[in-house]
Amino acid sequence: MFFIAVTQSDVMIISYVIDRRTAVVCDQEVCERVWETLYDYPSLRTCTGLLHYIDECVRLAWALTLQNPPLIVDYESRQFDPSLHVRFHTSDPDTTEIKCVLWPMLTEGDGGICVYRGVVIT
Repeated sequence: MFFIAVTQSDVMIISYVIDRRTAVVCDQEVCERVWETLYDYPSLRTCTGLLHYIDECVRLAWALTLQNPPLIVDYESRQFDPSLHVRFHTSDPDTTEIKCVLWPMLTEGDGGICVYRGVVIT
């Protein structure tokens, strides 16, 4: 029986390669959806700024997902909660109904603690 010594740096390199390959596949999927949605704009396929932006968004989303517990971007709340939201300055302070989410909140796991409060208009 043979044993192979694996260092922490080996694990980090392997993880990076696996994560990067997954991110490339995700980049391709996101790009295909953008091209399908915006088929009237074929020049977007070669727009380096957009391609870079998609790549950075996918990397960030992947990094949030890999956390333990995963960090979740939540923008679907409909009721204002001061522990989860901050009102935008033009909001109606007398209502709790959220009309628009300007910036989503970030939570640890599903129903976990709020890491960053969302900015909303009520």
